[in-house]
Amino acid sequence: MSLTAITLNLVSYTPYTICPKDIARIINKSVRTAQRLAYAIKAGLHKPRHHQITVKEFCDFVGYDVGEVEDFLKRN
Repeated sequence: MSLTAITLNLVSYTPYTICPKDIARIINKSVRTAQRLAYAIKAGLHKPRHHQITVKEFCDFVGYDVGEVEDFLKRN
């Protein structure tokens, strides 16, 4: 197997983080409401307040599809 074939099979995944402004656009609410939701997610995950939330953590908490949210963030 050539080196080219090996590198084409690798898929890198970076955990995208999401900020309250993005959350506000997704849920169509104010930024302050999105901040409250982000705080609730962090509290539910036992994360410190200064840590960020990944898209997957957000989607698991609110029940959205990760692919759809990532597509929405790329489009907007």
